[in-house]
Amino acid sequence: MYLLQTGFNTNLVQSADRSTMIVAAILVGGLFIGLIVVGIITNKRAATKKSGGNGKFRKGSFKRRATRLGLSKTQIRALEFVIDRYKVRNPYALLSNSPQLDMYLKKAIQGIDDQVSSEQAKEAQKLTLYRVKQIVERNSQRSSNYNSTKQLQINQKIALTPDDGSRYKSRVLSILRDGVAVEVPIDETGTQIRWRKWSPVTVFFWKQNGEGYSFKSKVTGYNMLKGSPAAFIQHSSRIVKAKQRKYRRRELDRPCYFYPVRVITAGSGKNQTKKAFVENKRGALGTVIEVSAGGCSIRATRALQAGALIKVDFETFRGSPVSSYGKVVNTQKGGIEGQIMHIMFTRLSRRNLNHINAFVYDFVN
Repeated sequence: MYLLQTGFNTNLVQSADRSTMIVAAILVGGLFIGLIVVGIITNKRAATKKSGGNGKFRKGSFKRRATRLGLSKTQIRALEFVIDRYKVRNPYALLSNSPQLDMYLKKAIQGIDDQVSSEQAKEAQKLTLYRVKQIVERNSQRSSNYNSTKQLQINQKIALTPDDGSRYKSRVLSILRDGVAVEVPIDETGTQIRWRKWSPVTVFFWKQNGEGYSFKSKVTGYNMLKGSPAAFIQHSSRIVKAKQRKYRRRELDRPCYFYPVRVITAGSGKNQTKKAFVENKRGALGTVIEVSAGGCSIRATRALQAGALIKVDFETFRGSPVSSYGKVVNTQKGGIEGQIMHIMFTRLSRRNLNHINAFVYDFVN
């Protein structure tokens, strides 16, 4: 009776930790146990809500999830640094291709420039974070496929390829009941490309995470639509999924200079050496159509043949030059006179690679 008459000091409970509250409940008897337990549960729910709905953040669980995605120990440590540095409220969101991932990676990459360390170390740190983005992005949205061209989105960028193998850029203007309206493509001279009615075309398009798709169709006519010249093509329910691109690409459409690279072998046996020489006098002007961390596409009137080694100089942004070495994987027609070279990068400095990644992911202020 003495304890009940004395009363219960609620101020003590509010300022005490969990173990203190449990001891207090035992001392005062069953009358107050229910109230204290409710308080503990309420505090736990509040903590869960504060953490972004994923409960308490556990590093072990985070590491296991990150490892399943294919992240290395170095990349996981980099993410943990980002979590601590920027007080990320929902760390698990960094393991999905989410706006939070982009926001915090952009902050972290820009913050690296303020560090007191060598330029080489800074570029290595940036590249680690970009690789985190690439791995997470490749693991996202793998299960979503297209069953019909009616699922295409307005302004979806596409490429049209007729029977002659040339490829032209276009975009979706409208999804109609009987077909798809696409923008009439133009060549490098600005001339509209129009094929005869019922001409077969193959249409290519890609999602942001690199998944590629294609389908075969036929041109059914032309007209103006929403102020743009439109070509109408048939719907298709046979959409083929291509091999997923390893790196995201982004249209660049900027001039470049490219040069053939010649390899000279000297000596023989164990003393044999190889040296690469850039043939600067044979340089030519082209246009980088699109670029990724793995390569680029160049439109030119004098293209190099498949298998040729090449050096390419271009800018991602004005004042951000990139110099790269690569190999021409294949060439195809790119208009009436030009050709398109598809190039795989073989040698690229970290700084140049980070310039490309910053452009592709738009991580530049």
